[in-house]
Amino acid sequence: MRKRFWAAILLCFFLIPLTACKDQATAARAFRDPTPLVPIAETGAAAYANHHAIIDYSHSEQGYVMVRYLGENDKVRLQIAHGSDDPYTYVLDPGGGYAVFPLSMGDGRYTVNVFENIAGSRYAQVCGATIAVQLADEFAPFLLPNQYVDYRADSKAVSLGAELAAGAYDDLDVVKNVYKYIIGHISYDERRAADVPAGYLPVVDAVLEGGKGICFDYAALTAAMLRSQRIPTRLVIGYSDDVYHAWISVYLKDKGWVNNIIEFKGNEWVRMDPTFDANHALLDRYIGGGSDYHAMYYY
Repeated sequence: MRKRFWAAILLCFFLIPLTACKDQATAARAFRDPTPLVPIAETGAAAYANHHAIIDYSHSEQGYVMVRYLGENDKVRLQIAHGSDDPYTYVLDPGGGYAVFPLSMGDGRYTVNVFENIAGSRYAQVCGATIAVQLADEFAPFLLPNQYVDYRADSKAVSLGAELAAGAYDDLDVVKNVYKYIIGHISYDERRAADVPAGYLPVVDAVLEGGKGICFDYAALTAAMLRSQRIPTRLVIGYSDDVYHAWISVYLKDKGWVNNIIEFKGNEWVRMDPTFDANHALLDRYIGGGSDYHAMYYY
């Protein structure tokens, strides 16, 4: 009887510290804050303007410029170039308000030019500015809404992102949850892919509600959800094999930028292309195995 008594005492002696260590380990790994953050782009005093357009670079250190076209031409283009690199070309909405464009190539000198169509495929520059950019945060361009990744604080994509982030321990958990949701709930829209209109821009909430999209839609929706969770995310446009394509890359603190990846296996990424992962059988005939990715633009 006495032996059983002391055996029980010794068992408690060992179990109590083990239980305490387990509780401490669980407490130490706190849940990540899922509160969304959606920066608001604002105009300011630093701008170049004429009767054709306004180019506002007041907050270029935050990774963006804002441009508004004032004319009446129905074919207007914006080009943003970093140093001597090839320019990024956008469509400007005639008669629209300000649109936000990322300064996605880091610090340096940017030229921002607005062009109007004059005949056929010929365009003439009507407004332009050159600005020196020193980013306050290198990730800033990939943490805010812009023309390609367009969302607001009240967007359903933002609220869903927060829902999927609830209970996550770190950014990697959030990425896994959002990625899994996207590939499980959005199907490829073959009809839209067959006839994409010029100047097409994703509407992330419409994609979410309709449950369909093309690669551009997949990438924009995923980027919106992750950016609103304070996870730097780039919408990447380039080629997969010989097909023009869009995908994403994300920044994880312990891994850096995760690029050119195929699927998630535990803690190893081998490509982050939500379009392909959601539609293997369908897209195999378009982009093969997706082994040959060439990024051209980051938004």
